[in-house]
Amino acid sequence: MSDHLWYEGELGKTICVGAALPDGYRRYTQSEAYIRRECTAKKHYQFVGRPGAYGARWRYGPVAFEKYVADEEPYIERRGWPRKIIWQRICSNEQPSGWKLSETWTVPRLTGFVELDSGDMTRTWSAHARRHLKTFHAASTWRLEPVTYAEFLHSYRKTDKPYFIKRLFTHVLREKIQAHGVHVRLFGARLDRPGAPLEAGLGVFDVPEIGQSVHLLSFIHPRAKMDSVGFGLMERWFLESLNKSMKFLDFDTFWAPKDPVMWRGFSAFKSQFGTRFILHPPALTRWSF
Repeated sequence: MSDHLWYEGELGKTICVGAALPDGYRRYTQSEAYIRRECTAKKHYQFVGRPGAYGARWRYGPVAFEKYVADEEPYIERRGWPRKIIWQRICSNEQPSGWKLSETWTVPRLTGFVELDSGDMTRTWSAHARRHLKTFHAASTWRLEPVTYAEFLHSYRKTDKPYFIKRLFTHVLREKIQAHGVHVRLFGARLDRPGAPLEAGLGVFDVPEIGQSVHLLSFIHPRAKMDSVGFGLMERWFLESLNKSMKFLDFDTFWAPKDPVMWRGFSAFKSQFGTRFILHPPALTRWSF
């Protein structure tokens, strides 16, 4: 029995290695616009690739690296200097000649996404999630609203998460804002009274070119947990994304066997919203000169 049965009741929604993705869905890391914005914001990064397999190139000392996320084999140019090529497949299990299995994982083993429903968007939510959403609406003491980067970060740093996790995601959030600017959305939740501090937050970024919004960072303080505010923030993300004509919400990383145990909590939460999982094959690598 597969270890990813840990997501109770969701095995039937898992897209396994070798299966086809739903019509219209692509990993946001396949998007030409997304990769170009990422490369523009990072020093020494260069956009590379052709339609079907776009990627990024960067240098480390005398060696260059290239990384592609695609099911189609990337086109590798001859450049005359050593480059390590990393090809992370999405669902394909093919291994063309010249490629070797990577000894390390370059992306999460398991990711998940939701296809938005313009009708009853909570129809595919778990019964547990729908109950918590009712709890949130019954409380009626919370205000959900866009917040600034400074206020979001100030509240996030007050959580009881490990220091290295907060430092990592602070860096990730800053990089995404530098790269994607207005496409980053930060929501906050506070009690509906003057001067109330943020008690929960959700950060996402949009890739409008492919009709997709991506979960980036979330946090919640104890007071907000009492009224299931996290589920209210999820509803806000769903609603705003529908209004922006998004077709998919990407929850990105989920816990899988051999991943850190601390990932289980946020993975369990994100699995409740009609999530479909992609179980990725290992990356392939090769050298080019």
